[in-house]
Amino acid sequence: MPRRDPAKAQRWREFIGAHSTSGLTVRAFCRERELSEHAFHAWRRKFRKQDAEPSQPGFAEIRIEGRDAGELQPSLTLELPGGIIARLPLDVSGETLTKVLAAAHGARPRAC
Repeated sequence: MPRRDPAKAQRWREFIGAHSTSGLTVRAFCRERELSEHAFHAWRRKFRKQDAEPSQPGFAEIRIEGRDAGELQPSLTLELPGGIIARLPLDVSGETLTKVLAAAHGARPRAC
């Protein structure tokens, strides 16, 4: 079974990100940084595949500021894909609802 080194993967993500803004070809970028061109392409393929796969269900921390948690009376329940359940007050704002849905889906909030 292959070993997983998160620090190594992070370095390669940084290299690939730096390349995308460098204006250089992959060959020139790798030569300049003394990287293996083959390894660069392999890591880029791996990250593209990972990024295209749906993420595993998980938890997203959501903070609602300006209210005591005891004041919130859940009256709206959303059952989302991946087994996510969101319970929100009936008077939830569109902005908060957008943030909750974005966090649940791992995306950035978009304007309604």
